[in-house]
Amino acid sequence: EGSVLFDDDIRDQISTNVLVPIKYTVGCRTHSIPLKRTVLFDGPYGTGKSLTARLVAKVAEDNGWTFILLDRVQGLKVALEFANRYAPAVVFGEDIDRIASERTDEMNDLINVIDGVISKKSEIMTILTTNFIEKLDPVILRPGRLDAVITIRPPGPKTVERLIRHYAGGLLHEDEDLTLSGETLKGTIPATIRESVERAKLGMIGRGDTKLVDHDIVIAGQTMKAHLDALNRDKVAESDADTLARSLHSI
Repeated sequence: EGSVLFDDDIRDQISTNVLVPIKYTVGCRTHSIPLKRTVLFDGPYGTGKSLTARLVAKVAEDNGWTFILLDRVQGLKVALEFANRYAPAVVFGEDIDRIASERTDEMNDLINVIDGVISKKSEIMTILTTNFIEKLDPVILRPGRLDAVITIRPPGPKTVERLIRHYAGGLLHEDEDLTLSGETLKGTIPATIRESVERAKLGMIGRGDTKLVDHDIVIAGQTMKAHLDALNRDKVAESDADTLARSLHSI
């Protein structure tokens, strides 16, 4: 699963609502559990919604499901009709808020697609993402229209520690206590954590060492937070995650 690391509750929600139907298709059929499902991932930019597509694609491939990734969510109807020929299938469409923020003809078409352009018995899972769930027209969020809404938030301290170990690789001793680093960087997106690990290498070099320690990452994390505060000074409405992700993306 690579760097697709989430807090335990989010991981379990993704597993139950998305991966289980793909991995245990026969069991779902046996228990009359519909494989026609619509799941919404919401959360700030940079928390891993897009990266999850790779995980789902791999699980789909390993279990005989077709996986279709949309480059434009406007093509959802055509993608679902295509997927129906190669079911069971997953259709993954990002940034649904681009067409679902107000009641337009495009929005009505989307609702019709979700409600049943494809047969209720079709074995197609539709996964949609949004960075701005508050912008979605409430009609699309109605229970029965969506089978699950999974909020992918920035990681808590324990998941931060796992991400630090992932990004640091062999530069960390296995028994290094990362408690302070986890607390310092909790609630930040993986890109922030990765950049903190990179900046922490200066501390390692300055000490004449070949291994990172918790203090190196704490200091780097503190400078990253100061960096975010500076970026956000005149952008109160924008989250730290959005600001940093956009800034790193532009490099």
